[in-house]
Amino acid sequence: MRQMFLMTLVAVLAGAARPAHAEPTCAVSVGQGANYIDAVTHAMDGKSCGEASQIAEGCMMAASGDVAIAGRATEICRKDFARNKADKALFTKLTQRCEKKFRGMDGTMYISARAFCALDVARLLSSLNLGPDE
Repeated sequence: MRQMFLMTLVAVLAGAARPAHAEPTCAVSVGQGANYIDAVTHAMDGKSCGEASQIAEGCMMAASGDVAIAGRATEICRKDFARNKADKALFTKLTQRCEKKFRGMDGTMYISARAFCALDVARLLSSLNLGPDE
């Protein structure tokens, strides 16, 4: 029952449009000659899942570079449920649905959407494994 609820919830979250209010802006400053993607992913070091997700969303490019940006945030979120076998299996199953949803769609925008779909799954599972104040 819980797994079916979570699968439905993630499907809704992954398909939902981003909020219509002001888009977050990237708070990462990139020095001259620095690599944007490296700067953004390094800015996530030592951050929580929520903080890393906010950085990823604020700095997203809607391009293939988002694979590294959303991927780093996903990696951080996965630490919150790394010891939970059921959630790890659910993560795999739901990210496969992200893959399926965007399979066959051309363009870097869809590559980005697939990466952020996986981040949405990881963020949900992270939030279910942390206490209410974490």
